[in-house]
Amino acid sequence: MQKITLTKIVKVGNGLYTRIPIAYLRALNIDRGDYIIAAVYSEDCIVLRKVTDDELSELKPKDIQYGL
Repeated sequence: MQKITLTKIVKVGNGLYTRIPIAYLRALNIDRGDYIIAAVYSEDCIVLRKVTDDELSELKPKDIQYGL
């Protein structure tokens, strides 16, 4: 079985957050200030993916939802 990381959803201000382990972020070359795309992949799966500079420049304001 693949190793997994269990993390808890916590309330911060008016939002709910979870911690993403630094090892995951380093493996994907994601750093503070980078943008990511978050999408619901299936009923019980969320996908996070780093946005490239090219993708960021092609996004239209109407296509972007900052936070939820």
